[in-house]
Amino acid sequence: MKRGVRVLVVAALLAAVAATARAAGPASATTALKFKTISHDEHPVGPDEPTYAAPVLRPGDVTARIFLTAADPTYYSYAFPKSAQAKLDAVDFNRSFVFAAWSKQRTTGYRLTVKRILLQRVSRSVRQLCVIATVEKPRPGQAVVVHPTFAEHIVSVSSRRFRIDQFHYAIPSRFVLRGVNGGLLAVSIFGGSFNDMFVSGRPKLCKASLRADSDAVY
Repeated sequence: MKRGVRVLVVAALLAAVAATARAAGPASATTALKFKTISHDEHPVGPDEPTYAAPVLRPGDVTARIFLTAADPTYYSYAFPKSAQAKLDAVDFNRSFVFAAWSKQRTTGYRLTVKRILLQRVSRSVRQLCVIATVEKPRPGQAVVVHPTFAEHIVSVSSRRFRIDQFHYAIPSRFVLRGVNGGLLAVSIFGGSFNDMFVSGRPKLCKASLRADSDAVY
């Protein structure tokens, strides 16, 4: 191969690598995702709350889940009011996915609110949701019922930006839920039983002060 041709080939390869890097973006790239509220309510803890499978919540604990199919929310229906289930049934999971967060408290009057959802690039092939939320106590003088209660906020997010082809989506399964005060509220876990579960989210990358590099258009 002549020297001039080799130079052109090398230049083309370097340009391709640079284009790929620009498309992938930096490891810390963060995008704000728009979301819509499906349900924002509370629900009394009942006898249907499971005590044998994760998440087993104590008063004050917060947990969250990403729902990718219409069947996913049914496993956690014990934490949601019946009105929420009807709204979840109406979600088009071909176009959206759902992020649900809930907290267990000793009384009514608490309110959990998702404030921001940020898409973070953990590595070239891994992304996670960094979700910022508040957990508000009952207001002074507010009447409450002393009974264990779930406070929930369920939102939907467009899956358009995660579409690979007509039938496949690369929706992140990892998330970190952090309070506006910086406290860690919940983090995604993988595994089929208590013995083999492990944390999959990267809490150090998700900070309450984090702001998006760009806003989602979806």
